[in-house]
Amino acid sequence: NHQYAGIAVAISSFLFYGLKSITFQSSFRLSYKTFTGLLLAQLVLLSYAGHQGGNLTHGADYLSLSQLTSTQHTKPKSLTETMVFEDLVLPILENKCQQCHQNGKKKGDLLLLSYQDLLKGGKNGPAIVLGSFAQSEIFRRVTLPTEHKEFMPTDGKPALTIEEIALIKWWLDEGKGAEKLRFTDIPSHEKMSQTASVILGIGGNTIPTSNTLITEK
Repeated sequence: NHQYAGIAVAISSFLFYGLKSITFQSSFRLSYKTFTGLLLAQLVLLSYAGHQGGNLTHGADYLSLSQLTSTQHTKPKSLTETMVFEDLVLPILENKCQQCHQNGKKKGDLLLLSYQDLLKGGKNGPAIVLGSFAQSEIFRRVTLPTEHKEFMPTDGKPALTIEEIALIKWWLDEGKGAEKLRFTDIPSHEKMSQTASVILGIGGNTIPTSNTLITEK
């Protein structure tokens, strides 16, 4: 709908411009009411196209009362305040996955809006298996070769970085995929401190880019 409405806006804009051209006006002049009516129709069409674009980007409920009244999650100021899923994992899903797994656009019958969505999963079962990154479908999908038909995210969207994948692996394996788990409560949190700090933007300038972030047990 967004695509077709956008094309219609482009075509009608050229036609509208032609109707107001000097050449056309010299032989046929539009009345004020007709001009106003066409202008309002163009505005409605443009608004519809923009609304459909909003549905694609933010979900079909982006103008719902719950969305409009929701409060933005406060980013933690230190790792001691950081919750693993809420502050680190969920923002990754929001940036890289939710465009295709949200209300109104639920590929594979999978939503990725909350922790409960991960547990519920989609047509291929739960998205995560607590305590096992190797058995978690979401981890398998994001680590497939980019040319694989099951690789996520699809359609040329930005893939997860090595650091983001390593963080999800660490959360699933050593954090047991738990919700409401504080970063510093995981005994091995120190090895992920630099990665978490940079993702949160609370310190550090670089992250090791070695594949050992993913392959290290």
